[in-house]
Amino acid sequence: MITRNERRRTVVLMAKTAFAVLLILWLVNPAGAQESPEYWPTEGWRSSSPEEQGIDSAVLAAAINILYEQDSSNIHSLLVIRNGYVVTDAYFYP
Repeated sequence: MITRNERRRTVVLMAKTAFAVLLILWLVNPAGAQESPEYWPTEGWRSSSPEEQGIDSAVLAAAINILYEQDSSNIHSLLVIRNGYVVTDAYFYP
């Protein structure tokens, strides 16, 4: 039987995860992405700093901290690609 405390923790965890996903989607904003990049297809992705692609790295770091601090075993990695550039590639243990 699931206790009230466990149910509350699950709801809080789901809310934090949803917030982090929405924040990341807001950062990525696909409206500005190119439809067919001239470098595609290639053997790998190009990389760039978040600021060079119009993303505030402080906000991105806050989103990663939220994912890390919520101790969610369902999220193992985070990859953010903006305008064809890898701007964040983070992994969470375990």
